[in-house]
Amino acid sequence: MRNIAQWKRWFADNADLITPVRATADIRRAKVEGKTGIILGFQNTSALEDQTGYVLLFKELGVGVMQITYNTQNLAGAGCYEPHDGGLSGFGREVVAEMNRVGVLCDLSHAGIVTSRDVILASNRPVAYTHIMPAALKAHPRNKSDEEIRFIADHDGFVGVTMFPPFLARGNEVTVEDYVAAIDYVIRVVQ
Repeated sequence: MRNIAQWKRWFADNADLITPVRATADIRRAKVEGKTGIILGFQNTSALEDQTGYVLLFKELGVGVMQITYNTQNLAGAGCYEPHDGGLSGFGREVVAEMNRVGVLCDLSHAGIVTSRDVILASNRPVAYTHIMPAALKAHPRNKSDEEIRFIADHDGFVGVTMFPPFLARGNEVTVEDYVAAIDYVIRVVQ
C-alpha cells in the first residue's frame, strides 16, 4: 500500500500521462490535455470504521468514489453475497448523507438489492453501479437484474459495465463481441 507522499510522487512522476480527478472539471481538463484522469476510490466503506467524519478526510485526500459495501455485510449495509439483505443501516444513511454533502460518489456495484434501493432513494445526488453485468446474461450474485438497472437509471444514476469474464455466460471464453453485446443490452434496458 502506498502512503500519501508516495501517491503524490507517483502523480508527479507521471504528470505527462495522468492527472488526479477531484471534480468534473478535472475530467474535462484531462481530455483536453490528452491525459488519463485518475479517480481514487474505495471498494468498501469499512475504512470509515464507525466515523462519518472520515468521509470528509478521505475526500480531502482525493477519494472520489466509495462502494457502500464489498460483497458482504458491513456497518453501512448488506453486500450482494449476503443471504439476508436488511438494507441500509442507520449509520449507512449517515454515510450516504455525508458522501452527498462532500461530493463522494456512492457506488453500489457490490451492494445487495435492498441496500442498493435504499441508497438510491436516500441519496440526494446520483449514485452508480460503476462496474456490473446484467443478470439476464448470466445468473450471478454480483450481476444486476433489469429491474435494478432500470431503477438506478430512473433515479438519474449511472451504470457502468465491467469486462470481468466470470460475470458473463461464456466465462473465460468471452470475446469483445460478448462485452459489446452486454453494453448494448444495458443501453436497451435503460432506454
